[in-house]
Amino acid sequence: MQELSSEVREESVEQETKHDTAPRSRESFFGAMLFFFMILFVLSSVAFIGWGVYSQWEKNRLNREKISVASLSTEEITLPKNQEERAVDDTPSQEAIKKDDKKEEVVAKNYTVAVSVLNGGAPKGSAGVMASILKESGYLSVTPSNTIKDYVGVVVYYADTFEKQAEYVKEILVKKYPQAKIMSADTKNKETSVSPITIILGK
Repeated sequence: MQELSSEVREESVEQETKHDTAPRSRESFFGAMLFFFMILFVLSSVAFIGWGVYSQWEKNRLNREKISVASLSTEEITLPKNQEERAVDDTPSQEAIKKDDKKEEVVAKNYTVAVSVLNGGAPKGSAGVMASILKESGYLSVTPSNTIKDYVGVVVYYADTFEKQAEYVKEILVKKYPQAKIMSADTKNKETSVSPITIILGK
């Protein structure tokens, strides 16, 4: 009888032990799962924050590069102010061009060339008047005189290599004698080659 009661007690103890062990096992399992999910959440949060920080840094870096490239392009295209002023200074002004043209014109006209004005049938004093006009125009060596024989028309005779100067003299001459023309000096007629430029005022 005592043995039977002791067996019953042992069975009841074993059953109680089994009932106590099952809840504890479930609690341990749920605790472990909760801990795992908490660790996973923390790691995910850290990764998300890290990715956000990295993305912002990368965006700022790209913006800085764009600004640097844009400023570099502007510096390459835009000249510094002093270089712009130098470029403007290097550009010849209209006055300088006109002065240069005038110098070239003076050289071409050769105001020092000897010019003879001969009266070959024109009214008395015509050679002297024309000589004065040429002197007033800048020619330094102008001599009035008369021809031995009479001529027809007004002609500017020029020696070799003086054709261009004869053209300039004619430009002055046509203001008073519109029909004036230029011709090469006649080697057979010394009166046409008294000077490098010889003007004969004919009838």
